[in-house]
Amino acid sequence: MNTLSPGDLTFEGPAVYRIRILGSIPASWSDRVQGMIITVDAPSADPPVTTLVGELGDQASLIGVLDTLYGLRLPVLSVECLNGMAPDRAFQVVPESAVFTPAFRDNRFIGKER
Repeated sequence: MNTLSPGDLTFEGPAVYRIRILGSIPASWSDRVQGMIITVDAPSADPPVTTLVGELGDQASLIGVLDTLYGLRLPVLSVECLNGMAPDRAFQVVPESAVFTPAFRDNRFIGKER
């Protein structure tokens, strides 16, 4: 996997993202999440875990996808920026240290979980 430096990321530029959510959405809803590829990783789990992968035009598009998931009341487990990685390779397992896991207290975002 490519290593990103802080200078590689911009608000305006495109990037490949991997988003993991608790719950599932049908693959046919890809257009609702900016054309991201939707894969249910653990369909027999209760609830299942779903991964969305795709290139988004900018971080505003990322916020739009996250807002859609929020509207569907699907908890976000992780969001990863995979710049430099082709979307079809983004389903590979990555080290836990590379995953951004948001931390919440009283339903408020308080930063990255340690």
